[in-house]
Amino acid sequence: MFGVYVHWPFCLSKCIYCDFNSNVIQQKDVNNPELQKKYCECCKKQIQYFSKKIQHNKYQRKVSSIYFGGGTPSLLSPLAVSNIIKEIVNLLPLEKNCEITLEANPTSFELEKFYHFHEIGINRISLGVQSFDDNELSWLGRKHTSIQAISAIKEIKNIFPYWNFDLIYGLPRQSINKWLKELKFALSLDPQHLSLYTLIIDKNTPLGKMVQTGNIVAKTNDEMANFYNATNKFISNIEKNKKIKQYEISNYAIPGFESKHNCCYWNSYDYIGIGPMAHGRLTYNDEKKYEIICHNNIQKWFEDLEKNQNGLEIERSLSKQELVEEILLMGLRTTNGVNVKDIYKRFSIDITKYIDNNNVYALEKQNFLHFSNQFLKLTYSGAKILDTILLKILK
Repeated sequence: MFGVYVHWPFCLSKCIYCDFNSNVIQQKDVNNPELQKKYCECCKKQIQYFSKKIQHNKYQRKVSSIYFGGGTPSLLSPLAVSNIIKEIVNLLPLEKNCEITLEANPTSFELEKFYHFHEIGINRISLGVQSFDDNELSWLGRKHTSIQAISAIKEIKNIFPYWNFDLIYGLPRQSINKWLKELKFALSLDPQHLSLYTLIIDKNTPLGKMVQTGNIVAKTNDEMANFYNATNKFISNIEKNKKIKQYEISNYAIPGFESKHNCCYWNSYDYIGIGPMAHGRLTYNDEKKYEIICHNNIQKWFEDLEKNQNGLEIERSLSKQELVEEILLMGLRTTNGVNVKDIYKRFSIDITKYIDNNNVYALEKQNFLHFSNQFLKLTYSGAKILDTILLKILK
């Protein structure tokens, strides 16, 4: 697997819970062809830079996924998206069934562009629905209604071969029963792929400040655990005669419809990060894996690339200890877990030398994880305390 991530850093508004790297932009400014042209040209320069760095690299594989994220990348014109895809195709070999995803919101402005996005090569849409409750949508700061969300889902089902939508649960005013009714409705739409995220409150967001001042009372960890348990029990029961299954802590899919791009992250394969604020992981010709972080400051990213520099803030090789920690952090999120034999084959790293076998054995006895047949994976109980388990098993 080999991925290309393209980050569009702008949104028309900021949701109260959002701690993602994005900046608010006015509609008139996002439609400015000069901005979009400038962004495309700078993305192309970064693609060119990375294509040269990984030439003749034995780890270089054909691109299995391209992902336009943000921000709200569906604010880009189809022409701009097309130009970026063409540059990737010109410089990097693509797999025959390369997955090309675009994140979008279910607003009427973006719906009008869906057919055009499909025509220029987008074959997967990830729709940011977040809720089917209009009151909750308004409170979260979303700019669409539940009717628009349902309409958008019906629309993308008819246009794109692959699609996904996101929901957030564990909202301050939400009961488990209310959430399960919403989840039941979501499953009635027959999703191929469903991303279900618990509400995470960052102290630097407007929502975080509301919690700090006492205006909002957040769910406790125990309450969130109850929501998570109820969610998975409900999906397991209602989907007995269907096919959707959990394959990662927050993601569910019909087998064969898992997100290739996210699987690239979770299984520690290389991916390029393009655009301001984007991250990447690449194995260069010295056979070391590098952490890649583009400039966080948008203007700095533009200026850097316009001067024919690389637009990067960080480009450094990871130590084996850092790589092991990352492999475990990402891989243990999946229901398949970490294939120790495969990691040794790909990285010449024996993970067993970096973990405390006594603690692993103790956690096995407590039914938090399993380590057999070269697979280290968490149980359902263990997945809920991934961070705690990592602290215990790493030397």
